[in-house]
Amino acid sequence: MEAKNIKSKNGTNSGDVLMNEEKFVETLRDIKDILDDAGAKYWLEFGTLLGAARNRKFIPWDTDIDLGIMCAESNKIIRKIPEFEQKGFKVDITDKAFYIFRDPVVVDISLYRLRGDQAWRLHNKKTPKFEGILRYFHMLADRIIYRNLSSKMPLREKIVFALIPSFADHAIRKFLFKINVWFGAEYDAFVVPKFYYEKLDSLSFYGMKFNVPSHVHEFLSLQYGENWMEPDPN
Repeated sequence: MEAKNIKSKNGTNSGDVLMNEEKFVETLRDIKDILDDAGAKYWLEFGTLLGAARNRKFIPWDTDIDLGIMCAESNKIIRKIPEFEQKGFKVDITDKAFYIFRDPVVVDISLYRLRGDQAWRLHNKKTPKFEGILRYFHMLADRIIYRNLSSKMPLREKIVFALIPSFADHAIRKFLFKINVWFGAEYDAFVVPKFYYEKLDSLSFYGMKFNVPSHVHEFLSLQYGENWMEPDPN
């Protein structure tokens, strides 16, 4: 099922970057099979959760699949890396997430830690020196695994990605992150009350059953505001 262009309220075309629904569902099903077999406790996150809770479908203009997992569960995913690779996935691990990708779909599995009554994940980086250019390097490192969307990115990123051969993606990504560390980059955190993850609820999504944070409507209001039920293509 190919996604269609969606016109936003102001007449702009939110379909400039469109997900391929069939590929997204196929990828999600394969990821789910492996994670379930690993016994991993994971849940739907961010835009994927929003689409699932709102109308049981991916958001047409979403660019990846978002899942969450506690950091303590990460070894269960690491042990399954050979199985992901057998299914054609590449796996990249950073301090804040697993990135599991098979063209044209990227799966972002955020890693959460617990502290007191909060659950938190690493978010963006702040740098004390050369902040502008280092933030740009970090953005490039993050986006390099989305190179299949590079034609929809600003011209500056198009040129950069055109100059980077795909076989060098991992090495260059690692190097760009290293540059940020050398100049004293630090993460800030995305923080959520941990009770949303202590006892997970579930919902059906494309005929599959997935964990979601408890009190999911309240949770989505916390993340996206009280009007989260109203789609916003912008």
